[in-house]
Amino acid sequence: MGDKGGTIYLIDRDNLGKFNPGSNQIVQTLAGQLVCCTGGNMTWWNNNVYVISVFDTLKAFSFDPTTGLLSNKPVSQTTQVFLYQPPFLSVSSNGERDAIVWALDADTYNHRSNSTGQPAVLRAFDARDLSREIYSSNQNFPRDRAGKAVKFAVPTVVNGKVYVGTQDELTVYGLLP
Repeated sequence: MGDKGGTIYLIDRDNLGKFNPGSNQIVQTLAGQLVCCTGGNMTWWNNNVYVISVFDTLKAFSFDPTTGLLSNKPVSQTTQVFLYQPPFLSVSSNGERDAIVWALDADTYNHRSNSTGQPAVLRAFDARDLSREIYSSNQNFPRDRAGKAVKFAVPTVVNGKVYVGTQDELTVYGLLP
């Protein structure tokens, strides 16, 4: 989990409950790894945690099952900086192969009026090398344009298709025939 100061916390999932004044359930603290608050969500694939914050890149931290700790620095990150609201993330894969981190970019959402006339942008990144964007719905805008951006939408991957909920439609992406 992350906080508004840009710190990532690894917590003990098997020991989350009950107040203990002598200790807490934080296993590891990674201060200064994010520019700001997370704002989006974190996701997991193959011993990697993917995290994004406001005004920052999408980053991957590796998890060592032997030590139970995350890498101190990102093992991969995008070149693109995301604004506010940072994308919500999903991962799809073929088991331990061919993983894609999906990010639904809603930077065009107008937070003052709670509306937008601009489309969301679905982005796909190689999960092993986040600097490699393998798809963007802006690449062929007339064909792939999503509906109007909305806050807190998560790209949902089911049966080889990616579903994107927007203000005015449900956009479905899949392989072209």
